[in-house]
Amino acid sequence: MLFHIRTWICATVTLFSVSGVCPGADLIRLNSGQKVVGSVMSYRDMTFHVQTVTGSELNVPLITVRSIEFADSGTPVSLDVQPTGKADAKILEFENSKFVVATKDGEVEKIPAASVVSMQWGERPRPTPRLPEVVKAALAEPAAAGGTASKFDVVKGDKEIDLEDHLVRGKVTIIDFYADWCGPCRALSPKLEEMANNPGIALVKINIINWQSPVAKQFQITGIPRVQVYGPSGTLVGTSVGVRPDEVAGYVKQAEQTR
Repeated sequence: MLFHIRTWICATVTLFSVSGVCPGADLIRLNSGQKVVGSVMSYRDMTFHVQTVTGSELNVPLITVRSIEFADSGTPVSLDVQPTGKADAKILEFENSKFVVATKDGEVEKIPAASVVSMQWGERPRPTPRLPEVVKAALAEPAAAGGTASKFDVVKGDKEIDLEDHLVRGKVTIIDFYADWCGPCRALSPKLEEMANNPGIALVKINIINWQSPVAKQFQITGIPRVQVYGPSGTLVGTSVGVRPDEVAGYVKQAEQTR
């Protein structure tokens, strides 16, 4: 019927789930670089209809959206697609102007947004009004001129990146290469976020997605979590692989001494 991705649904659902963003909320990344946190309720007339975490309603034009990571990946949706008509599926992700859905037959399909007349989501939990620090800081502290990361930043590794753009000059920067499906990564994450409560430390979490992703190949990632600690001047102090919070803390201490 449409373009198929040959993969297991369970792996795909895990891959595209939002981790640590906001309970019950989707993360909408705009082409402008801004982020919208809320719940997508429907799609019609080339527009996403969103309920924000504050309870307000927002219409987001398709042309302004770069990608959407759905908090409850796998939510049932009703689609009206040209020319095949109406169908039921489960939504996984939206990216590159395509909806990624899982059909009743267990196939994963990419549907061009231009061919979707409408899409209605099933019942969804209302997003929690409070944003965790990772996303709140990323929204509140845009990058400064010349290119620096906000206090907390979340980067999707679906394309190669310039790591220099995410190092915060004048602060110790912790780069955490992780994946949503990685259990050890989830175990280490709270420790790193606790370190980043220090105003002199910035945390950048880079989702490698999978072992074959552009960013995984770019940085030759063979094991995660992989944490790289940079000093205030942007110099690499140390790299830690695995759940080794004490080792990371040691590198952070070394980096702080290079101020």
